[in-house]
Amino acid sequence: MTCPARARRYYSLWASSELTMSQTPRSRVDVEGATLTARGAATERMLHERDKQLETLLSIVDEAVIVTDADKRVSFMNRRAEALLGISSDRAAGRPLSEILVVSNGEPPLRLVRPGLEPVPVELHESPIGAGPGGPSGYVVVGRDLSERLRAQAAHDRELTERSARVAAEREQERARLKEEITLVLGDLTDSADQTAALRRVSESIARTLGSCCVIHVADPPPEARFVAPAHTSQAALAERCVASFWPMVDHSRGAYAVLKTGRAELVSSVVDDASRPRSGGDEFLRSLLRLGVSSYVCVPLRARHRIIGTLGVLALEDDARHYDASDLIFVQQLGDRIALALENARLFREAQASRARAERLYRAERQARAEAEALLRIAEALSVAGLDLDAIVQRVTDEATALVGAEFGALFYNVTDPAGGSYRLYTLSGAPREAFEKLGHPRNTPIFGPTFRGEGTVRIDDVHDDPRYGREPPHYGMPKGHLPVRSYLAVPVISRAGTVIGGLFFGHRDPGRFTDQHERMAKALAAQAAVAIDNARLFQRTREAEAYQSQLVQKLERSVRLSEMFVGILGHDLRNPLSGIIAAASLLGHRADSESIARPAARILNSAERMSRMIDQILDFSSVRLGRGIPLHPKRVDLAGLSKLVLGELKGAAPTLTVHLDVLGNPTGTWDEDRLAQLLSNLTGNALQHRRRGTPVHVTIDGSHPDRVTLVVENEGTIPEGVLPVVFDPLRGGDRRREGSSGLGLGLYISQQIVVAHGGEIRVESRPEEGRTRFIVTLPRIPSGPRAPVFSERS
Repeated sequence: MTCPARARRYYSLWASSELTMSQTPRSRVDVEGATLTARGAATERMLHERDKQLETLLSIVDEAVIVTDADKRVSFMNRRAEALLGISSDRAAGRPLSEILVVSNGEPPLRLVRPGLEPVPVELHESPIGAGPGGPSGYVVVGRDLSERLRAQAAHDRELTERSARVAAEREQERARLKEEITLVLGDLTDSADQTAALRRVSESIARTLGSCCVIHVADPPPEARFVAPAHTSQAALAERCVASFWPMVDHSRGAYAVLKTGRAELVSSVVDDASRPRSGGDEFLRSLLRLGVSSYVCVPLRARHRIIGTLGVLALEDDARHYDASDLIFVQQLGDRIALALENARLFREAQASRARAERLYRAERQARAEAEALLRIAEALSVAGLDLDAIVQRVTDEATALVGAEFGALFYNVTDPAGGSYRLYTLSGAPREAFEKLGHPRNTPIFGPTFRGEGTVRIDDVHDDPRYGREPPHYGMPKGHLPVRSYLAVPVISRAGTVIGGLFFGHRDPGRFTDQHERMAKALAAQAAVAIDNARLFQRTREAEAYQSQLVQKLERSVRLSEMFVGILGHDLRNPLSGIIAAASLLGHRADSESIARPAARILNSAERMSRMIDQILDFSSVRLGRGIPLHPKRVDLAGLSKLVLGELKGAAPTLTVHLDVLGNPTGTWDEDRLAQLLSNLTGNALQHRRRGTPVHVTIDGSHPDRVTLVVENEGTIPEGVLPVVFDPLRGGDRRREGSSGLGLGLYISQQIVVAHGGEIRVESRPEEGRTRFIVTLPRIPSGPRAPVFSERS
């Protein structure tokens, strides 16, 4: 153990006495004379007196001193040691030190265990005596009773604890008072004015309690507001400068802006200490605060239901000597949450009030709209009862509208056009006798009446006598003598669906200010209903006139149809007979010709006659379709492959140089009109041969692999122009796209389409420039289910 300074002095005294005794030659006999003996006796007496003095000195010191020999057996104990150990020096002499000095093992300090007595807390120090080559000659143990010291320390600790508890209690009491005050101030926030005053009082209370300055910054909802309150009026200017410069500092990593942006609270216990440490992005901010005299600050977010609506900051200036810690941060955050909750509740309360006001307005508007709708429904029912009689409709509208808007009298002036084209104006009156108007004539386009008759909009006047437009027109310069008394005036134009002005609804009352916005809306709605009713009545009249006119047209059309049938009959009968003679004569002449000069003209006559025959057939078919009778069919079992070979053979016989390939797949039979299918094949193949690229073949494919239908495809090289493709099946349009040498009237594809339609099938054309080919694709059901409606082109 390490010995204190006082114990070292005791050891040095003891060691010096031992050393003196060990160096004195007591047992040695000085044979040389009595001088040495006398000197030894004197030295012994001196040592004995020194021992006495040492014992006296050790007996009066405060520490317990125990001296042992080299084997740690007790050789000396002072009085303090006897009192501490509870044993006398005589009884302890020669006993091992471990028997009389027993200490407990455990937490410091050491406790001395004494038989029959309470353990005593002690402090022990042990040091060797006279350490030489053979080891120490003994040991000295110095002990101190720590009971008084521990009792004093305990008393001091209790006093500190009680003082800290009092300070903490006072602080908690002060904080509780602050919370209660804030709760009372923020307990009844309703409008923005109350909120501004309350937040100013709250910031002042926080500044008085927690620091030199308090800042509340509210960012949501806008507009932004800031409340700055110093604890003392002398610090107001400094607080304003501080807040204006750095609270919040936009786009800065420290301070209120960062708290508002991130939602994380910020605490700086010592601005001086933090400013001296390297910190990314925060050094300049802290140094600026330091220049303004801020020693410590805390800033927390105002959190309201997962939203950050602002910040609460508390600053301490250098003369405040205050440094905020984690407990201050927690408390300030509690205040911020309380403020944010009050602001959020106030916002929700205001929104609830606004919603309630909106709901009440909507409820009133709904009730008003329901009443208006019911009134309009009654009027609509009344108008339906009036039927389509124009006079009854306008009189019913006038009566219902006058009663609905609360007018004393009302009138509806409307324009009427007679069958001869003349126009004049009629009117209906409600609430006043007709004599009141008959002597006055119709309203003129004065500044008051004109906007209504021109359809410019509604005119509502609380008092016509005060209106600047009143009384400026001659000859009456006001109301004529005998006119109905009018002060309140309401006029609405009646406009048809086509936008023309039919007339106007006029309402009057002898008292001023009788018509309201609701009356104006009702008058507009009634005018709209009146316009519809009048339009319907006029439409009914026009419909009856149109029906009569249509009946006349039908009769004319029937006569035209009969004439057309007669013309077609004449064409079919009177032209075929001479044409048959021409064909027979040309054929006979060709067979009997003995020279090329006769055979060639005869062949041309025969071809021209056959071409004319085909034209007549096409005209007859076209007329049949256009008259609605469609293409007549005589279906029977037909082999489309055999029919195709026959038709293609005839075409090739007429022009041996033409090349046509026929491909047949599956079963080509079905129930069709054989002659019409031959006409269809001839038209499509002839069209392909005429429009193919010169020198290329035409491909005809019959696909009967499907059990219910047969597909015919006629394909040639060459394409149809993009502009012609949509109208390729239109009748009488082929002339502008035919090639030189083509025959017919441009009805071939149209007749082909009608033949397919008559069989219940479909026909379409595909012409793709990238392939360079054109395909006509016909789909025929094997057993027609009945012809579809004939196809009439809107462009034909």
